[in-house]
Amino acid sequence: MPKTKRPRGKRSRNVTILCEWCGEQRETSRQDTRTCGDRCRARMKFYVDYLGYAPDSIVGPLTGQQGVDLELHRLITQEQRRRAAASAERAAYLARKEV
Repeated sequence: MPKTKRPRGKRSRNVTILCEWCGEQRETSRQDTRTCGDRCRARMKFYVDYLGYAPDSIVGPLTGQQGVDLELHRLITQEQRRRAAASAERAAYLARKEV
């Protein structure tokens, strides 16, 4: 079944937004829309999930330096978790040894 546009009344207005990911203009009926579609929304979510913050400017397709930044962030986070787990194990071992 093809998608159809929802009916619009006399009072409804289209709002032109600028996609925060790719910079493309798009008309929408919602004022709080941030991206132009599912692909850009998924890419932005990936960026935010790994770096922890939304981009400061329009990013575009995730290539080059951003991919490297995300991979470095993943490796650093992984190492921090490993060190925290090792520290917790050491503290637990020392606590058992003192008793």
